[in-house]
Amino acid sequence: MPTPMLRADITIAGLSDLRRNFGQGQKILDTELKTAIWESARVIRADAKANAARFQVGPRLANSVQMRTLEGGLTAIVGSVAATAVSIEEGRKIGDTPKVGLIAAWMNRRGMVAQEAAAAGAVQSLKTHRVMKRGGKAVRRAQLHLAWKIAMAIGQRGTKPLPFIMPAIEHRRAEVGRIVNVGIGRALKRLTAVVGTRPVFH
Repeated sequence: MPTPMLRADITIAGLSDLRRNFGQGQKILDTELKTAIWESARVIRADAKANAARFQVGPRLANSVQMRTLEGGLTAIVGSVAATAVSIEEGRKIGDTPKVGLIAAWMNRRGMVAQEAAAAGAVQSLKTHRVMKRGGKAVRRAQLHLAWKIAMAIGQRGTKPLPFIMPAIEHRRAEVGRIVNVGIGRALKRLTAVVGTRPVFH
């Protein structure tokens, strides 16, 4: 997974104390918590992808939402690797002008053809809706000029936030808590079966 431009970390508060209370059963606890953390990240990623898909900006943003684990599986990251993820999630303030190249790439993916580019031979694909035949200098110049005008307009007006990562975290917070508690319960059951007694929590 490439480095996310926008990310949320999933961790377990008080993990050190919890592991200490399990004593020799730490490996059992860790195994169950790794499963719980992975499942929690999977649930949050699915929610974030669904949020992104609702913005109708094409599949690229939803597909950019990825997950991975750190620290041996006891921490997970859910985030977007899209270069525009932060500006989409948080919006752009007035004066925060996007890079023209990013706008031009977005235009080409969305099938936005400048009038001068169309006259120079650029067309929109009926299958993918992307801009095709854009290799000529006249097409590139026309597309960049329109991209520059769009970027300037965004810089003058800003954009509203379209959050998709953080709402997924909040929406699934209670469910993640349940998943982790079930994992701890499984660890307690396994530990009791092995040593014949449950750990004492202080």
